[in-house]
Amino acid sequence: MAAFSTRSLLILTLLLSPALACFLGAHGLTRNASESTSNRPSTEKRWYSVHQLDQVQDPAAVKGESYPWPVTCNRRGKDTVTVLKYCFVGQRDADNLNVLLAHAISGYAYAMYVSTLWFQLDDHCKGNPHVYCDSWGIDDDTLRIVDSSTADPSEPETDWVNYYLREGWDLDNGPGDGNSLASAGYDYYSRFKAGRHRLFFGHWNKDMIGNEEARYTATATLMHELGHVIGLLHEHQRPDRDQYLQFNCHNLEGYKEAKEQLMEDVYNIFPKGMTYMERVNALCTTYDAAKAYLPQALDFARDDKMGVYQEQVYSRSYDYDSIMHYPSYMGSIGAETGTYPVLMRKDNGGPLYFGGTPDIAEFELSRGDIARIAQLYRHPSPNAEQQAALGLVKWAPSPMRVKVRDAVVDFETTVFPPRASSTAAAKREL
Repeated sequence: MAAFSTRSLLILTLLLSPALACFLGAHGLTRNASESTSNRPSTEKRWYSVHQLDQVQDPAAVKGESYPWPVTCNRRGKDTVTVLKYCFVGQRDADNLNVLLAHAISGYAYAMYVSTLWFQLDDHCKGNPHVYCDSWGIDDDTLRIVDSSTADPSEPETDWVNYYLREGWDLDNGPGDGNSLASAGYDYYSRFKAGRHRLFFGHWNKDMIGNEEARYTATATLMHELGHVIGLLHEHQRPDRDQYLQFNCHNLEGYKEAKEQLMEDVYNIFPKGMTYMERVNALCTTYDAAKAYLPQALDFARDDKMGVYQEQVYSRSYDYDSIMHYPSYMGSIGAETGTYPVLMRKDNGGPLYFGGTPDIAEFELSRGDIARIAQLYRHPSPNAEQQAALGLVKWAPSPMRVKVRDAVVDFETTVFPPRASSTAAAKREL
């Protein structure tokens, strides 16, 4: 095995306060000065996300719009830190998700290294994940994390149900047992409303402990949901995605049953006189029809067709390898057998993989994911590594040793540089 140099990143996920983070500098990281800083003309990267803050005059003016999280501290422009604070709603949530969350956060090592982004348990938890979100002093904008996995038979309701009922929200808009759901970006419009930033995670339960493949899959899924929280959107729902993807809506689970309900239209979605084929087409391309009869399609159809995120920004190149891209068989009637793909690549006709790899153990952020995070959470004076992520100099990162340490978790892992893109056009850029 070839020898390699490493850099270190110490993630004090539960113990580091914003004040201390500012004192230590942006993450308190060491940099490898030997990395290349040669000029590189292209700044194109692959991403789809919320707007950058410098692109809007008043982020609190528009309801329903989200943006990157605000800067927590800035020491005379030298050390800028954006702390994304989180808390667990209850004991079940903390017990089931604390360790998994630490692994997911470690997967963002390179993104944190080249940006101002930082994850941290809310200060008022005092390093203890069992000090819950309803504790005194928890900030309104802190991310609420809820375990939405299927409850044990001894538990009549999962925590997510209790949380929705307590907040007075409509259960029909909840994640559902065993599913995951996260708010996208930072909501400035409702700035003083607690609970507006939330992450429901249902892809992990205690029965999976000891199952390595299940842990890898759950970690990857949690990284995907954290991507939403940061401000990243589904790559496969970009308005221009039809140039790159074939969307086989008819292969979605529930599609056949949904078609049978269109003419009766018990929800009164379609105008009188609309033909059956017009209704079938609307089923996978319009928000009202999909929500009523085929909710699965809401996570696959183009966002501009769904009436959401029409003004969001995306790059010229497409990122098949993004962690925000669904794999070919997600939601498919043939998901377990690898047949009847919902999404397929147009460039080579091949399948898509979660995180750009068929081996879930190798799931990682793509270079495009890292680039967009570096843009959303940009240092005032980027160093060589940060400029590389922004496309200003040659990308030549080395493996990074990551330590995650808190009151409960203490482990080390090596995070390897992101793979080169599997897109031919993107390879030329990089």
